[in-house]
Amino acid sequence: SAGTHHISHHAFMAVQVQEQAQVQSFVTKSPDNEIIKETNKEFQSLADDMTVLKEVMTDMADVVHEQDADLRAVAPQVYKAEVKVEQGNVELRHAEIHQNHARTKCVVL
Repeated sequence: SAGTHHISHHAFMAVQVQEQAQVQSFVTKSPDNEIIKETNKEFQSLADDMTVLKEVMTDMADVVHEQDADLRAVAPQVYKAEVKVEQGNVELRHAEIHQNHARTKCVVL
């Protein structure tokens, strides 16, 4: 589904960021060692954030899926209730007509 594809894309991005962080960590022999270490920390933080985001998106997709199933289960019951309410309204109109006829007969008598 589209939601799952979207989540998979986020997971792919998180893995890609982690791989970039690993590549950066191999370059630590450079004279700019402190800058590289800071960049590595930032990449790792970004990778961690992407992992958390992936977990949140997965949880959200699960909740939406569960709610969709619940709504699908409730929909027929709502329709049945709607039909019964309409039937009740028809019966009330008939009862009102009969009651009005009965009053008319009482007044005539």
